Amino acid sequence: MADDKATTVVGAPATLALPSTEVAKTYPVDFDLASLAAFDLAPFDSHARDGQELDDRLKTLARDNAQLLFNKIFSLPVTVTDDGVLAQLPPQTTLIPRAKPIPTGKPMTRWETFAKAKGIKKVKRSHKVYDETSGDYKPRYGFKAGASKDVPEDWIVEVPKSADPNEDVRAKAKEAKTERIEKNKRQQLRNQTESRKTLLAPSLSTASGSDVSRSQRKERLKTAFATSRVSTASMGKFDRTVEGEESVKIPRAKRKFESVAGDIEAEKGVAMKLAKFVEKKTAKDVINTSKATVKELIENCLDANATSINLLVRDAGLKLLQVQDNGSGIARDDLPRVCERFATSKLTAFEELEEGKVNTYGFRGEALASISHVAHVTITTRVREDESGCAWRACYSDGVLVPGRGSSSSDPKPVAGNPGTQITIEDLFFNVPTRRKALKSVSEEYAKIIDVVHRYAIHNSKVSFTCKKYATNSADVATPQDATAIDNIRIIFGASVAKELLPLSMKDEKLEFELEGLVSNANYNMKKFNLLLFINIYIAEVTTASDEATNSQQGPAEGNEEAVLGDEPTATQTEREMIDVQLTSILDLRKEFRDASHLGMTELLRGHSFVGLVDHRLALIQFHTKLFIVNYEELSAELFYQLSLRGFANFGTLRLTPPLSIYDLVMIGLEEESLEGDGAKAVDSPDPTTAQKIQELLVSRGPMLLEYFAMKIDQDGNLHSLPVILRGYQPNLAKLPLFLLRLGSEVDWSEEKACFEGLSRELGYFYSCDMLPPIMNGESTGVTDAEYTDYCMSVEHVVFKALRHWYNPSEEVARQNVVIQVADLPELYKVFERC
Repeated sequence: MADDKATTVVGAPATLALPSTEVAKTYPVDFDLASLAAFDLAPFDSHARDGQELDDRLKTLARDNAQLLFNKIFSLPVTVTDDGVLAQLPPQTTLIPRAKPIPTGKPMTRWETFAKAKGIKKVKRSHKVYDETSGDYKPRYGFKAGASKDVPEDWIVEVPKSADPNEDVRAKAKEAKTERIEKNKRQQLRNQTESRKTLLAPSLSTASGSDVSRSQRKERLKTAFATSRVSTASMGKFDRTVEGEESVKIPRAKRKFESVAGDIEAEKGVAMKLAKFVEKKTAKDVINTSKATVKELIENCLDANATSINLLVRDAGLKLLQVQDNGSGIARDDLPRVCERFATSKLTAFEELEEGKVNTYGFRGEALASISHVAHVTITTRVREDESGCAWRACYSDGVLVPGRGSSSSDPKPVAGNPGTQITIEDLFFNVPTRRKALKSVSEEYAKIIDVVHRYAIHNSKVSFTCKKYATNSADVATPQDATAIDNIRIIFGASVAKELLPLSMKDEKLEFELEGLVSNANYNMKKFNLLLFINIYIAEVTTASDEATNSQQGPAEGNEEAVLGDEPTATQTEREMIDVQLTSILDLRKEFRDASHLGMTELLRGHSFVGLVDHRLALIQFHTKLFIVNYEELSAELFYQLSLRGFANFGTLRLTPPLSIYDLVMIGLEEESLEGDGAKAVDSPDPTTAQKIQELLVSRGPMLLEYFAMKIDQDGNLHSLPVILRGYQPNLAKLPLFLLRLGSEVDWSEEKACFEGLSRELGYFYSCDMLPPIMNGESTGVTDAEYTDYCMSVEHVVFKALRHWYNPSEEVARQNVVIQVADLPELYKVFERC
């Protein structure tokens, strides 16, 4: 580095020589190596013949001073490190002037002055604090502060009454959360796929895709440049231009007018949009339950000439429903149209509809389309004639193909598979929460699915059916292939049923009617009636009379029933518009009995099982492992009081034929009351003035009683009708005189709320269950055996069912010992163990 001779550049011409690293200076140069600066104090001659000579002098001077600075740096002591050889710079000697003065210290505040005088030291508190319970540091403030958040929010989980007692509810909830996360991921993939289909604005970046040609990028650049030229307030009209610059013109779409016939494509798009909207609205009508979904899928398997059908069900088909067959399969080219509405492969020509040659279960093409709108559908299929062993898998949503899990393409994927079709339905009714809530418990819905499989297995005995729950080894339904209807009945209903069946056949040429079936003989007796009916291979739902009676007793009357009481009681249906009651007094009374309900008593009556009647007032019920005796006369009085408030102004009509005189009935009530008060001794005749006043009072209140309580009273004081408070139940008319008497003496008619409450209370007492048996204390009560049998049936099947669904027992009822425990199964076990 200190060589006096000039060095040459390797490979350069010989005439090109570099200056020497040794520089001689007349005036010494000052160095500040810490600042990497050199200061040349020698005077500079600025006089020169031209500017080029001055420039050369400055360059030579700068080069020489820089060379001297480098020589000084390379003469410093060095240190060898991992980063290389580093020079040790000396301390700085030059003071660099500041643009601003050095800031002075901030004056102390009053508190700081006081703290300094008192010796108070400021200690900064940590933002975390140690929690002894968890053994970890927790935030002192804010979210999750302290140890209160250590307890998980779901430390207690409510178990539904219909849940399986052996099922882990917490694990099920965790699994449901995992499934929701997976569903969100699938939806995210679908959104990404949809975003790729969106047409974006042309990009200038060449990194947007290697498939963009050079000419395309050039055209995009040209368009972007032209757009920027006119992207001003005046659209480039008043902008300055360079001389010779061409004017910029951007091609714009000209306005097009529609033809007289209109835009056919736009009209088609509107029609398709409307069709898709209708599909989503009608999907819940075609597929409204898991049972209906299973029915449609089984019929598709049978139409594909399958000889084996396997079903896998999870949570009654709401989580998972998988149906696999060995039928003809679906061609790969048909997969994009499988879930489109009205797309079907069961018709080959329109003439088949006209000539009546349709022999399939369905041909409208609505089942799979409807299912895809309310669930996630995956189809794996392989054509039976395909020997390559390659199957195809496709996923559907809203009737179109969508990407599957872990895929960005919606095209069908080749997979390994057996001949036939496997349809997997997940998250049924995930976007129809109202339909999901309307379904019953998982066990009941699964029982309906099993019933459908039973019916098709018996009707199609040549086909093998298998149905089982998810994650179980044993099948709930398993029928062999090429069996007979008797064989499948024996498997499903048992040998005791199969051996008592007789063949039944009938044919009528005139009516073109033919019947074949099996019916039980006279030796077989069964409480439950089973009817499996297929008409032209289609399953027919049959509702028996007992089912209709059960359905008619599900709830209180709501203004659509009219009964006639006379020599031959009958029931007819009447159309009556429901009224939305907004009276403050009624709403307050309803709220009062709801707020006063007793939780434990409500749970007991909601989940009880009826055991039997003890006498005309007491009955036995069971709740879990405990046996209770209840006074259903008092419970029914409170029940009908609440039902009177629930059905206010919406009662059905119970017509009395012929009408009854209120005056005569009140006189009878006065006689009964006087007999009870005097110990059944002979008394004077009751005062007719009281009966006349009560009749006049009820006649004056007749319009209100008719509008709100369906009690029709004419101007002559005759009672024509009573309200139907509970379907299938009629009050004991022997209590009608006392009821009318109490309406005049016990009801406060001056104040609205008190009036409605009193009327509802009296209706509750009048409609309460109170009928003596035919023989009591060895004497006849005047009640026939048939009447008392009907009364007991209505108490068991109507009143106790209403107690289970509609009654809100209060704490006062719980304190009155209306419900008393008489036995407990665990306690009985302890007694037996001691014995």
